[in-house]
Amino acid sequence: MIDLKYLVTLDRWAYPVYALISPLLSLFKKRGSQAKRQQAVIIKMLGIGSITRIITTLRKSHVDLNQIHFVTLDSNRQLCELLGIPNTLYIDSDKWYHIPVSLWRTLLKIRKINPNYVVDYERSSNLLGIFRGLATVFSDIHTVSFYQLVQDKEGASDIRFKLKDRSIASLINLTIPYLPEKAGDDASFSGMTGEQVDNNRVFININASDYLPYRKYPPEAFAQVITGLLEQRPDLEISLIGAAGERAYVQSMMDIHLAPHIPVKNLCGEWSLSQLVKEMRKAVLLITNDSGPMHLAVTHQVKTIAIWGPTTPDIFGYTQHPDVVNLHSGRSCAPCFTYPKSKAGVFCDKRIDCMNDIQPAQIIEAAVKLLIQDPVTT
Repeated sequence: MIDLKYLVTLDRWAYPVYALISPLLSLFKKRGSQAKRQQAVIIKMLGIGSITRIITTLRKSHVDLNQIHFVTLDSNRQLCELLGIPNTLYIDSDKWYHIPVSLWRTLLKIRKINPNYVVDYERSSNLLGIFRGLATVFSDIHTVSFYQLVQDKEGASDIRFKLKDRSIASLINLTIPYLPEKAGDDASFSGMTGEQVDNNRVFININASDYLPYRKYPPEAFAQVITGLLEQRPDLEISLIGAAGERAYVQSMMDIHLAPHIPVKNLCGEWSLSQLVKEMRKAVLLITNDSGPMHLAVTHQVKTIAIWGPTTPDIFGYTQHPDVVNLHSGRSCAPCFTYPKSKAGVFCDKRIDCMNDIQPAQIIEAAVKLLIQDPVTT
């Protein structure tokens, strides 16, 4: 799998090409009417959490996913199957030289589909700006995208929304008018049957993807949270979750910061994504950094404590959700990461002071309050 940081760097380098060819390609577009919303293509390459948030929001908004083709990296295949996305076009990113060929094939498929709109949810991406332009040139396909703009720009066939001061949820909602509507009122979806909640079962996710590792709450602080929780509730069964590639990081935290007698399990890499969600649904609580598991937990009605640092619940989280407790420092410099090419930690020399402001006692207090409430049965 290609490194995500490399993709972000490559996207920065692509800006001159995007700036040059974007207006040229627009000259060759047909100016047809797009009043009928029959077919659409959605692009979102990166982010388990973002993809989960997009699909669940579209379902709740009665968007007909059967009339949409979803374009994403093949590394998200498990997630797309878990979310029940009907039509998916996967980009092969196993090797860097696979990507151009796979993108070209996908371009041809998009042109064959001939959708009314191409909606690009990968915020401020120059590479996907080039991709969108090539996919819609010599056609009357309209595009919707998001950039660092002063104000929204709506052209004859291309709509670009500004990112500033808008949450992920609000950005998704801006696209609803351009997507096909679902007949009827049934917007519900669950990929699995209900699970009985275990009042003693707590999951903790100390990980965040390598895309933005600054979202990680300090491992020694997580250890204090675990120890403090078990002091108050010795009956708790605490498990640390994550992908196989995160197992060593989690084990290191346990070996260095937890006493050998502390009964905590390292379950990283032991389950597929669908198995993880199934097991998570049995937990009474998830404590987590800003991450994919956070969004999956909220989607499946698992009570969640979300720890925020360079990102913020106002943009990425669930500020009004009854089952979510958001903990963040409130520093004036936060959030310093608001879109994929933001430079996190620029105001604190990458010390991420906002994370260190959050005390383990705050997390323990919030967890104890949630644990005594009635569990949500899904």
